[in-house]
Amino acid sequence: MKTSLSDSLFSLILPLLIVLSQPSSLTAQSTTGGQPSAAQRATPFAAVPKVEFEKYTLPNGLQVILHVDRKLPVVHVNQWFHVGSKNEQAGRTGFAHLFEHMMFQGSKNATGEYVSYVEKAGANLFTGGVNGTTDNDRTNYFATVPSANLEYLLWLEADRLATLPDALTKEKLDNQRDVVKNERRQGLENQPYGRAFTLLVENLHPKGHPYSWSVIGSHEDLTAASLEDVRGFFKTYYTPNNLSLVITGDFDRAEAKRLIEKYFAGIPAGPALDRPARWVPQLDGEKIVEVSDRVPQERVYLAWPSPPTFEAGDAELQIASAILTDGLSSRLQKVLVYDRQLASNVFSFQNSNEISGLFGVVATARPGAQLAQIEQLITDEVARLTTSGPTAEELNRVRTKIEYGFISGLERIGGFGGKADRLAKYNTFLGDPGKFEEDLARYRKATTTSVRDAVGKWLNTRNRLLVRFHPETSGRESQVTLDRSPPPSIGADKAFTAPEVKTAKLENGLHVFVVERKELPKVAVMLTTRAGAVSDPAGKEGVAHLTVTTIDLGTRTKNALEIENALGDLGTSLSGSAGRETSNLSFQVLKPNLAPAFSIFADVVRNSVFPESEVAREKKIHLDNLAQQANDQNALAARIGDMLLFGPSHPYGRPRTGLPGTVAPVTRTDLARFTKLIGNPEARP
Repeated sequence: MKTSLSDSLFSLILPLLIVLSQPSSLTAQSTTGGQPSAAQRATPFAAVPKVEFEKYTLPNGLQVILHVDRKLPVVHVNQWFHVGSKNEQAGRTGFAHLFEHMMFQGSKNATGEYVSYVEKAGANLFTGGVNGTTDNDRTNYFATVPSANLEYLLWLEADRLATLPDALTKEKLDNQRDVVKNERRQGLENQPYGRAFTLLVENLHPKGHPYSWSVIGSHEDLTAASLEDVRGFFKTYYTPNNLSLVITGDFDRAEAKRLIEKYFAGIPAGPALDRPARWVPQLDGEKIVEVSDRVPQERVYLAWPSPPTFEAGDAELQIASAILTDGLSSRLQKVLVYDRQLASNVFSFQNSNEISGLFGVVATARPGAQLAQIEQLITDEVARLTTSGPTAEELNRVRTKIEYGFISGLERIGGFGGKADRLAKYNTFLGDPGKFEEDLARYRKATTTSVRDAVGKWLNTRNRLLVRFHPETSGRESQVTLDRSPPPSIGADKAFTAPEVKTAKLENGLHVFVVERKELPKVAVMLTTRAGAVSDPAGKEGVAHLTVTTIDLGTRTKNALEIENALGDLGTSLSGSAGRETSNLSFQVLKPNLAPAFSIFADVVRNSVFPESEVAREKKIHLDNLAQQANDQNALAARIGDMLLFGPSHPYGRPRTGLPGTVAPVTRTDLARFTKLIGNPEARP
């Protein structure tokens, strides 16, 4: 089961929250052509809601995309600049990411930190309402504010674009250079396996390849960056003709156009840009890199060059990745983690970028397991996909999950994978914001044969990189005419009417809450109980966490793999979290699959049996994870912080996920006892 820690749960006794969605105002469309056979598709495709938008281009090259969504009185502005680390030069790496930081340091007429201005307009930094990110190919900036403050936000964004070079100072550069260096130390150098991805890209790509360095850059290059370097980078890439500006949410299109004309039209275009050409690297045989580092367990990374995003084979390799490692019944999870218990975790990915891609498989060895054996089992499973391809059941299961994730993302106006994000992505890389159906069709059209052929073409041992991490035993290697100065006034919040909440109480005391929304064919179900880590027996801290982790690993009529496969066929899985005082179990599913998914959910909640073998296996994995956390400064700080803040004897001072000494004695009886708090509406911790 997927788990997470959260304290922001409902405090009512066992409330069941159901959110129902179905198509209404959004027009449903069907995908045609190239469909798999009926034998390969067990359930019908859901209709893809149409995302209505308007795109136009200003004379200075700025591409504007507008999408109205009035569910909430908020508006989201998302800017994608078509520049990332691949546009840097050797010796000047890290510029794209460094400049992302500089964009938050204030502009000519908004002289303080950007975040203070946008928070004044109603954005919430701590809930993801404002941020910026950089990757290989693009840099984006986004914020969500109340609808009344659209003009203020557009003024703020245009001022950054028009005047930032005038506001850059050496003091700001030095400050953010140090921040980025510290970010590198914390995220790469002082994290277990933190150097892994840098080693992958450096060794998979030839010298000079735009993807052969990390997005964050090197200490040496960051130190060498001058103020003129940074200003030159801005004048080249931070221009209207290199920007997609997306506005989604509750706004008037005519008014938005007027504001965009007012604030952005006078910003001059920049130089025409040459885009790096497609460049998929080729290795001269298998390459192996051995690394000694401060890591708790051995780990191996297997990586292959792969196709760029949206190219032939990209979707098939994403499907292959899920078949290999997504879920307990996936091929490598089953053989390495479940059956043979050689690895504490295994995962894979198809990291497709604009000019090339990288496919990877990562496995962390359990104490005593041999990397050579793990590598061979991974090689064997990849080879089996090459010769036989996936089964029709595997393909259907993965496609259903992908379809759910894709449609679910259309629920959000912003955020990663939300509507603004996709409109900007499609426009930046494909030149057309409306590629929703075409994107999803890549997965719907995939067949067992096309997946087999893609794996055979790209994932062979002759073009493979292996990076092995071993625990170290000794020393470590170490011109605008508009007056932008007066900001628009902050507007009054629009009236908002919350959706109706229908309530009921079952005879057994269960409180039921139903909220109906009609935009998407999706249903979300959550069951919450007022019992969390504070209910753990003394000396057995971690019981609540282990309960929500193992509750779906066996019922009176189904074993763990049967439950996993049944849920996977419906495109869903169960999630669980244990906070301090509450625990919850939940799932989300497309509406046609609600009834069978709910039946499985109820079976798990009412009839879980916690098989001894499953509990033992999950305890081993959890103990391995705790060992890794001992080398993670963030995890240690959180654990020690609670203890120091509340005291070791206070219920809030005890470790929510336990310690090795408290997890080891936990038995299936302890888990079954905690489950009674979940299954009984009248129970109290």
